[in-house]
Amino acid sequence: MSGHRHAALALQPLAARDRRLILGELPMPDQRILRRYLAELDELGFDGGTLPPAGTAPHADADAGDAHRRMLRSADSARMLAVLGHEPATLIAQFLQIEAWPWTADFLDLLAAPRLGLVRNALQLAPTRAPTRIDHLLAAVHTALAAQGSTVAADASLSRPAWYQKAIAWVR
Repeated sequence: MSGHRHAALALQPLAARDRRLILGELPMPDQRILRRYLAELDELGFDGGTLPPAGTAPHADADAGDAHRRMLRSADSARMLAVLGHEPATLIAQFLQIEAWPWTADFLDLLAAPRLGLVRNALQLAPTRAPTRIDHLLAAVHTALAAQGSTVAADASLSRPAWYQKAIAWVR
C-alpha cells in the first residue's frame, strides 16, 4: 500500500477540522491525492469509526451479502485455510469478526503457531464497522471458494459490484 494510502487511513478517523488543518500543511499535489483517497474511503464505507445510527436502512447489497454468508457458512475449515491462509492476519481477523462462522475454531487450529498469534492479536482490535468492506470480504472469499471448485455454487447474480476495483487496492 502506498504512503498516500497509509496517510489517508490515518487521516480518515480525524475530525473534519483537524483533517483540513493537516492537509493545509501539505504541498498541493499531496493534498489532491489524499483528498481523492479520503473520498474513496468514504465511498467504501470507512466512516472514521462511527457506527451507523440505529434503525438506518440496511446496506443496498444486503441480499447479496446474505447469500454469500449462507454459502460461506457451509464451507469447511481446510477450504477456508486454502482461501484465507495466505492473507494478512488483520484481513483474516476482519473476516472472522463478520460473524461466528461454524468452522472458525477448526480454522484457527489449522494455523501455524506464529500465524495464529498474529491473528489472535488482530482479533483483539476493535474493527471499524464498514458495511461496504464487509460486503467486499464476503464477495471476495465466496469468489475464491467458487474458483477453487468448491461445493459452494458460483451464482452469476452475485457478481462483483462496480466498486470492487477501488476496494481491492485498500485490501492489499
